[in-house]
Amino acid sequence: MHGDKQARELEAVPLSEGTISRRITDMAQDIKCQLIDRVKKGKYALQLDESTDMSNSAQLLVFARYSFDGKLDEDMLFCTPLELKCTDEDIFTKLDKIKEEGLSWDECIVTT
Repeated sequence: MHGDKQARELEAVPLSEGTISRRITDMAQDIKCQLIDRVKKGKYALQLDESTDMSNSAQLLVFARYSFDGKLDEDMLFCTPLELKCTDEDIFTKLDKIKEEGLSWDECIVTT
């Protein structure tokens, strides 16, 4: 797009692993904040799913369905590992951490 000269100049700028890691972390945090802000603006519903990863560890996937710009959106809110012996109370304890992000159970609706 800019030409060979600009491409060579960009290649000459080395980035350390720490810089790349920090930028990825910053981008992920920004995306998370944007999602939380969208969900906070109104009512939302949660969908839970349990899956097993490649290392045979159980993972709890939590999706949020919410209204944004006049349309219904759905995004993964978070994923967290489950212990070997996992009860409904354990799942709720992990799920209740949404309050740490400023989400209220009062705004969560039940869908069928």
